[in-house]
Amino acid sequence: MKSAAALVAALLLLGCAAATGTSPSPPPPSPRGSAAPSSRVAATPATGASAAPSGATTAGPGQTAGPGQTAGPGQTAGPGQTATATAAPPTQVPVSTPAGPVPTPTPGIGNQGPPAWIQPGTRITFYAAAASVAQSRFAWIEDPDGDWQDPKTGRHYRRTDESGEGQGTASGDGLTQIDVLAVEGRDVVLSSALYGIDRVNNQFVVVPGSGAKVPGASVDGAWIHPDVLAGLQNADLGGLLVLRGPYRLGDVTYQAVSFVNPTPGAYQSYTYDTATGLLVAATTSTAGPTSPVTAFNEPPPQGNTQLTITRLAGVRQRSIPGLNGTNPEWVARTAGLSYAGTYNFTNPVDPSSANFSYPMRLDIALGPGGRSWSAYTSRTEIQIPGGQPSQGSGVTGTTGVYWVDPRALAGLREGALLDRDPLTNERDTVVSVDAGPNGGTLTVAAQLPGLETVATYDATTGVLVQYRLHEASGGITIRLDLQRMP
Repeated sequence: MKSAAALVAALLLLGCAAATGTSPSPPPPSPRGSAAPSSRVAATPATGASAAPSGATTAGPGQTAGPGQTAGPGQTAGPGQTATATAAPPTQVPVSTPAGPVPTPTPGIGNQGPPAWIQPGTRITFYAAAASVAQSRFAWIEDPDGDWQDPKTGRHYRRTDESGEGQGTASGDGLTQIDVLAVEGRDVVLSSALYGIDRVNNQFVVVPGSGAKVPGASVDGAWIHPDVLAGLQNADLGGLLVLRGPYRLGDVTYQAVSFVNPTPGAYQSYTYDTATGLLVAATTSTAGPTSPVTAFNEPPPQGNTQLTITRLAGVRQRSIPGLNGTNPEWVARTAGLSYAGTYNFTNPVDPSSANFSYPMRLDIALGPGGRSWSAYTSRTEIQIPGGQPSQGSGVTGTTGVYWVDPRALAGLREGALLDRDPLTNERDTVVSVDAGPNGGTLTVAAQLPGLETVATYDATTGVLVQYRLHEASGGITIRLDLQRMP
């Protein structure tokens, strides 16, 4: 499981890489950790545009922020969706962290289900930023070979400023999108992904997403049911401040409640819309640890302070083929799916310096689910010398990744524009509808500057039979083919 720290680290890493213009290294054992196809794609804003939220993109529940639709992680390039070959284990974010992939339920919540505005197809988008601010020019690290010694304990240390490891600052930002795939009683099935913003090249860099079924009354980093929120406003929350008042974000003013931990070095503030329960804004400031070792005549070094902000960017109700469908009948009797193909890496900065192709295999084990979705685990193996297989997990269902409700494929025509996301500018089209002896296939493509993904589905069974991805910015080209029909 990824931790909250991993989410912050991902934003910071993306920001640092973009700022320094670093070129990609040779391919890892698997693309960005694991290679189960995910429906997230890198998207490029218009030149000079910023993906930070504005009043034009902020909408409340029941409002539509734009006509675009984008599939969530654990969904792949079904009609109205696009895909990349990156997926990761479900990311669970604790309550102390701003909006992040697949938040976890808040302990102590009653038996309420999700708010009434939460429906299959609901998408919530947050803007998130993180910064690591250096508090000192060096740190002490215990090292048996270090030149500095504690006379009391005899332990040796090194100073990071002397070894070239000085604590630098870093920052990064991006968009987190949470999609509701299904509502089952009091529970919701969610998928999510993080789009880091490459400020140098003015495009998004996708961080693998995740999916899970969680209790719907309270989802950390996303919402708290208004009835539960009303109870919390009057509850004894220990040292937390409970503040009520208007909160303006863009062109919208929310009647809000904020829960604030004012503790220096551990400041947290979470602001919710009282009408809908939506998280509107979150801010945290966490001080780094103070070193127990101090040099003579110098203050003790302190680790970097971590700063995060989250702001609501938009809420809308998607309408995509297969959203209210049911799993094909073969899903219940199929233990898994296997894909094989090739993984190619070419250095995008200097194509002549590196070009590698390796056999690749992806095995999907299907797990428990519902009428329109299933959990899965993945095992990806790219036959790179010294490489190791990687594991992943997520959710898939009738709107994509490993199948689409075949009834949703009927009637789609070549050239149809299925999807355009207003925040990421992602566009999906039907590129071909091909007849065949067993019912034919339908192919959906997402084409963006620097990225093209193509997914082909069997029209009769709805199963994903071929997946292709070309990512110019990362120098990755992937092709996977289904090895056996279910």
